[in-house]
Amino acid sequence: MDSFFTGANLTWIIGILSSIVAGLSALSKFRYENKLQLFRDTNASIFKDKKEEVLAAISTLGVFKKDPRFEKHTTNVLLSRLYTELDYDITNAICSALIQYSSRQELIDILSDILDINRNFFIQTYPTDQRLRDVEKCWDDLNAAQFEEERKKHEQGTPDNETDPATKSKQSAGESLYNLENASSKELLQTYKDDSLSLILKKRYELLWHKQITADTYSRILRRAYDARTRGWDRIRQRYYRLIGAKRKYNRVKWLDMNFYQNDFNYVFMAFFNTSTCNIIRSAIASSTIVDVGFLNIGRISGSSFEWNTFYNCAFQGGTAEPGTTFENCKFLKGRFEQIDLQQINFNSVSCEEVVFDGKTKRYPSTLKMYQCSFTGSSFSNCTFKDCMIESSALVTCLFQNVLFENVEFKDTFFCNSNLIKVNFKNCTGLEARHFYRLFGIDDMTQFSFQFTKADIDGLEKTTAEKLVLASTLSETDKAYLQGIFNQAN
Repeated sequence: MDSFFTGANLTWIIGILSSIVAGLSALSKFRYENKLQLFRDTNASIFKDKKEEVLAAISTLGVFKKDPRFEKHTTNVLLSRLYTELDYDITNAICSALIQYSSRQELIDILSDILDINRNFFIQTYPTDQRLRDVEKCWDDLNAAQFEEERKKHEQGTPDNETDPATKSKQSAGESLYNLENASSKELLQTYKDDSLSLILKKRYELLWHKQITADTYSRILRRAYDARTRGWDRIRQRYYRLIGAKRKYNRVKWLDMNFYQNDFNYVFMAFFNTSTCNIIRSAIASSTIVDVGFLNIGRISGSSFEWNTFYNCAFQGGTAEPGTTFENCKFLKGRFEQIDLQQINFNSVSCEEVVFDGKTKRYPSTLKMYQCSFTGSSFSNCTFKDCMIESSALVTCLFQNVLFENVEFKDTFFCNSNLIKVNFKNCTGLEARHFYRLFGIDDMTQFSFQFTKADIDGLEKTTAEKLVLASTLSETDKAYLQGIFNQAN
């Protein structure tokens, strides 16, 4: 047998193997070049104007995501198209193609790219608006200059028909802010103005919808990324939690960082995920529906808007919410605020039902703090404030119904003009009768843990009590609101 692989036989075998290898290499190169040409053609088709061709190209690109040689390029092409698209049919197809065949890490990388796109549109909004204002001001100034010149000529008694048209046009162009030397008539100037304004208005409209589309795409992929399979030790721990029946705990293994900076995510739907870290800086998540979301391990929430949101069974845990953040007109259903430092936050006109403000848990023994928070015009039903500190805050013109305050430390916090129904202040400190000055109503089921009664509140001397309220450490906005209430009563 050994003699077979010697001499001429060995040469013959090597020749055959070399031919096979060369053939396979040529076949692989041929197939790659054909696939590359198809990718180029599809890449060109995805940027065409005809909707049917674009959808077909997106569907074809989805197949390329299975090939590691084209996967990254395919993602970049799809994101490039997302950058310019306003048609929801096409953006939904792009979102499906991005999700298809993507691992959890790839989905998280895609989410980061979409945040960058959304942030770019957010940044473009201000200069576009400023450009529109500049154009409008320039044309107003131009029209005013033309009107003033015509008025002067009229006062001098010079008829318009005696003025040389060429001279008049030249003078108007010279006086314009844009130095329109080539303008020959008012009609041409008006046409230029209309074209410029329509272009900027169209651009502003497109920016609005680009932000909306990227926000919708992000929300959809975010949920898919959270549900994607984990790897390594995280997968082992996840299986262990499932084995022992800890259906909630195994979700904690799924790390998912949320880092918003100058992002605009209005009118979106977010649902069913928890964050491993969370930072929301100078961003907007407003007029949205957010369901079963845990904003956990918060670092900072600063200068952001959550106005008109509906939060159902959501949690805000840890970190700091800084001044400039507003939850005005939000609706909270079965939510939680845990171990979070709320500094000068606007909660005006919120509706809270079965919401818990909790400062201590077995796992996190820190304290929930509120400083100069405003809850003016809010309502609380079946809510709990527990193991927390509320300082210099305005719980005024509020409705409290079946609310428990337990182990709460109050400092210069006022309940003026509020209605208390079945409210229990259990083991609370820091409240005096003056903090309840001008209560709108209080029922017999309300219980105080202080050395005063409803009669003490009713017996407060008006002038003294009002001075104490207005001299408190409440925010200037809340003081102005209370001053208005006091003036109306007087």
